[in-house]
Amino acid sequence: MGQLTKQMNDSLRAVQNLTLAHGANSQAVLREQAVYASLKDKFDSVISSSKKQIDAYGRLSDLGARLTRHAQNMAAKYGAFSDQAQNAATRAKRVNEELAKIDANSGRYGRNVGNYASGYNAISVNMSRIIGEMPNFAQSVKIGFQSITNNIQPLKESIDDFIRKNKDLAAQGNQLKAH
Repeated sequence: MGQLTKQMNDSLRAVQNLTLAHGANSQAVLREQAVYASLKDKFDSVISSSKKQIDAYGRLSDLGARLTRHAQNMAAKYGAFSDQAQNAATRAKRVNEELAKIDANSGRYGRNVGNYASGYNAISVNMSRIIGEMPNFAQSVKIGFQSITNNIQPLKESIDDFIRKNKDLAAQGNQLKAH
């Protein structure tokens, strides 16, 4: 999309420059106007397609909210462990899990709050940061150690947080998570 926008802007500037240099009816201006029109059509098509995809996500999100609300109503009406409530909750959960996957693929993790195993893995991220600092040793040993020591504390905090969360899970009688 960025490439297409750049091409459109370049073509528009070329039309303007050619118009100034050769007049509005020259063959070069007319050719460049045709190129610009073609690029604009492609751009409009991309925008239209994007809007349709956004609408699809919005519809799926609305469906997830309605199914969740329906499951809550079934639980209130028939009891949380009734077949009606459980079936409604299963349908809502499937849609919301799909939304969570879509969100995670686009860098949004709000639907994964409390779901530590499938969400953000801080230990891996912080280890990657330390590993990423290794090329600094090529500059000097001092710079290498400085860059690594800047990332040790976040790694320690993420390990401590992981241990704390596993202790909380164990205290609740839940299965421990492994990274």
